Amino acid sequence: IKNLISLESEIKKNLSNCLYNSKINYNFDTMQIYKLLSKYNANYLVQASMFSKKQEQKGKIKNEIKNKLNLLIKKKFFHIKKIIFYKMFNLTRPSFFGIKKAKYVYLMGKESYLNRKNHKLVGKKTGLIWGHHRSYDDFLRGGTIKLKTKRKKALYIDSGAPYGPDLIELGLDDLKPNSYYRSVKLFLEKLNKKFGYKIEISCHPKIGIKNLRKHFRSFPIKVHKTISQVMSSDLIVLHDSTARNFAIMYKKPVIFITNNEELKSAYNHYGETSKIANLVNKQPLNIDICSYADIKNNLILNRKTYQDYFKKFIKFKGEKKFQPEIIIKKLKNDRIWI
Repeated sequence: IKNLISLESEIKKNLSNCLYNSKINYNFDTMQIYKLLSKYNANYLVQASMFSKKQEQKGKIKNEIKNKLNLLIKKKFFHIKKIIFYKMFNLTRPSFFGIKKAKYVYLMGKESYLNRKNHKLVGKKTGLIWGHHRSYDDFLRGGTIKLKTKRKKALYIDSGAPYGPDLIELGLDDLKPNSYYRSVKLFLEKLNKKFGYKIEISCHPKIGIKNLRKHFRSFPIKVHKTISQVMSSDLIVLHDSTARNFAIMYKKPVIFITNNEELKSAYNHYGETSKIANLVNKQPLNIDICSYADIKNNLILNRKTYQDYFKKFIKFKGEKKFQPEIIIKKLKNDRIWI
């Protein structure tokens, strides 16, 4: 599907016995997709957010003020107008644009169930499908076999923050790659020398190994191998990556990190990482000033906290099956096309 014209053509041909599984957030940029689905009265499914409005807003006001000031300084007036316009759109009901409510809402944990009513496309008649976060599908594929290693290993999961395309588009790409990754490298070397961890790196797919290789010449780097890397590791080091779910499902200790370079940024990197770290009763560790004791305290694994996180944000109830199987079984049970 290349554009809205081809999408409309496909919808016209696929209305009977069809449910559109939409994983696209509802906003001004995606509104036309939902208008087309509603125009032809097509059944569609949306996903409820894992986070409540309170969790989503945490640190957001401070972040937005910093962002807008930075945009003003750089004379990015177009982006400021865009932000204001989006705010106005969010205050408008979907029905004003002729958009109908979703047939089903897919739930990824207990918090997803509690937050379902915050979704603008979820109504009183919207059915519930108890599923899980997409990372659980990968967990099912990966299996639960424990991979043994001769030496304990720490895995750094890179988020590619200095090269992030979203921040570049907003004009907030103010992280200096050399300073940022030098800080991370020194911390990983500390884990190696003082704690005995062999270091390995998981490269963000959008960034590419070539960009990371110049910063981490002495560590092995892999891409598209995150699950197997987590399985064979004894410690996971990351920022705010969704790969944290693999660490939690495979019960690996996690160190959430930040550094001085991030703390100077106009974008609230610390707030984003902190929001996630707090869910497992942790705080981001500033790797530029942390002590030996700070690191050692982060090596402790709290199984109860992990269990609570799993139920709240990954899977609360339902069968251990892949997402499509769960959805199809629900549709058959509801006999929605008969």
